Amino acid sequence: MIVMIAVAALLQQETAEETFKRLEQSVLQAKSLSIKCRLDLAQGDQKATATGVLLLKETNRMKVSAAGAFGDPWAVSDGKKLTVDPRQGLADGAEFKSPKDLNASMATAMIRKGFVDLPMLPRRIQIYGLDLKERLKLSDFKFGEKDGDLQTLTYVLQEGSGKVEITIWYDPKSLALKKRTWSFPSQKAAIAESYEEFTLNGEIPDEKFKP
Repeated sequence: MIVMIAVAALLQQETAEETFKRLEQSVLQAKSLSIKCRLDLAQGDQKATATGVLLLKETNRMKVSAAGAFGDPWAVSDGKKLTVDPRQGLADGAEFKSPKDLNASMATAMIRKGFVDLPMLPRRIQIYGLDLKERLKLSDFKFGEKDGDLQTLTYVLQEGSGKVEITIWYDPKSLALKKRTWSFPSQKAAIAESYEEFTLNGEIPDEKFKP
């Protein structure tokens, strides 16, 4: 009991940035990750929806796909070969050697940025050698108000010259993400991601990692 109280006290003393880093590390160190999410996009009076799936497993096995507003892109790696959908493959071909740190890069992008553009990222990592930890810079971490049993946390994401404030909702016990929102007031636009599944270290059959 004393140990549990001590741990709880330490967690209460964490800064928002330390909590985010702990959340990120829990994903990077997981043997597998399974995510299903719904995306709601709005700009002015226009609205659109999409669904997304991300599967990561040890030895660079990865599958990511979207359906709906993004035009159904996908990419899959069996650990050795990366294959992308025909539309992405028009410029450079649809098959590549899987990048060495593909899964770490995909997990970093998912935690820091979310599902937007994620299905197109594996090809870009291979073609352009992107370093996502350097490319996706975070700052201004703050805890927000609680939403029922969930904790909220906001931060600023900078990618190149662009900046956006992001809010995440997460379970403070399991650190599972539940929701994420982006806000672009100057463009009257917003993006919301709702995570229907966010599972670490679950069983994912190898058959899932086929085109």
